[in-house]
This record gives sequence, C-alpha cells and structure tokens, in this order.
Amino acid sequence: NPMNPYAITNGTRFGINAAIETLGLRKIKNKMLDITNSARANPRI
Repeated sequence: NPMNPYAITNGTRFGINAAIETLGLRKIKNKMLDITNSARANPRI
C-alpha cells in the first residue's frame, strides 16, 4: 500500500539522512580540495 504512513515516514527519513550525508561528504570534499590547492600554491620544499 503506497499510502502506508509508516512507509512514507521511513522514506522521508531515508531521504533526509541521504541529503545530510551528501552535504557532509561535499563539505569534506571541498575541504580536501582547499588543502590540495593551498599545498599546490605553497609547495613545501
């Protein structure tokens, strides 16, 4: 039954968790890119 409120709640919770995870991963990726770019700009000899 697609109108099962329990299924809808679980789907919403899964969607929210997936969105939070994606945002978190994007932040981590951006931070890693920042570190890489600054390392390239300031090479440690």
